[in-house]
Amino acid sequence: MDKAQTIRHWENLIPAEEVRPEAIPYSHTGSTYACDSLRVTGSMEFIDSVLSRVKDILAYENENTRLHISCRETVDRDTGLDTGKFNCYVQVRERGRVASNYTRALRLEPEVEIDLKPMQDHKSLRELANSFL
Repeated sequence: MDKAQTIRHWENLIPAEEVRPEAIPYSHTGSTYACDSLRVTGSMEFIDSVLSRVKDILAYENENTRLHISCRETVDRDTGLDTGKFNCYVQVRERGRVASNYTRALRLEPEVEIDLKPMQDHKSLRELANSFL
């Protein structure tokens, strides 16, 4: 489609239509370029504004499918320095055979917070291990 056709198509879309990505099969190998996915680049404010409009994708993080998400700051190819801009990719993927463990872990396993600061004071791995006993 050229630009004019694309704009006409966009204008005729139903506002706030449910987002229904097709999950990438668990057995898929190779490039996922042609698969349903979301790619948003730019400022974090822009990315947040787009993600806020597709929150229904969050429902795909469940016992049958998972969200593959990557959100990173863009690095300048020439200098290697951070640009202050970001790229965010979201794909829905089928879960493998261990999917039944997901539900159990989600419901039964408590969230554990570990304070790593005390570990920095130990000089050896043995001393660190003994501090937990």
